[in-house]
Amino acid sequence: MYIPAHFRQDDQAELQSFMRRHSFALLSMVRAGRIEAVHLPLLLRSTDTQGQSHEHGVLAGHLARANPIWQAFDGSSEALVVFSGAHAYVSPRWYASSPQVPTWNYMALHAYGAPRIIEDAAGAEEILRESTRKYEEEVSAGALGQSGAAAPWDFEASLSDVQRRLQYIVAFELPIRELQGCFKLNQHKKAGDRDGVIEGLEGQEDAASREVAALMRQYCPKEA
Repeated sequence: MYIPAHFRQDDQAELQSFMRRHSFALLSMVRAGRIEAVHLPLLLRSTDTQGQSHEHGVLAGHLARANPIWQAFDGSSEALVVFSGAHAYVSPRWYASSPQVPTWNYMALHAYGAPRIIEDAAGAEEILRESTRKYEEEVSAGALGQSGAAAPWDFEASLSDVQRRLQYIVAFELPIRELQGCFKLNQHKKAGDRDGVIEGLEGQEDAASREVAALMRQYCPKEA
């Protein structure tokens, strides 16, 4: 990924936190001479199923067996996994100085590695258990008082049904070989220009624009 120096994010903790927060990703690779892609949630682990640790971590997930992309998961063919965060249009009229041009602020991360199939049923089951725990905890914590919404779905109570359905999925893991982070948040602009963009974004109705404004406050230098 092309990343201007102003926007490059190399901090390992920041990148791993980003993958965990924005875990619904796009995995793309070449199969039979054609670029294919799949959208799916991914777990970030520190070790693989053999217990080996990896500097950048290990992505784990599952997809429908009917999706042929898994046939390229041979453990040696590289895939690109794209994680996308908040993004928003930036109007030139928000800057304090001129001339300026329109742009787009965003946060994105690319992870590279060779996916490999997890053959044993226990390994696949554990991915489902871990995924369910992660997302059930999130939705339960974010529930707005709906009746019965605070109690997470019970994975173990449905285990026999889950195990019956394992034949219809393919579980896999991807040890991350390389991470590239691009946090494009007007870091290269003067403080007055950034302040104008933040104010403009905070005045928008959509949540994504306001989130980008908050991220600019977090990541941009305090002085120009």
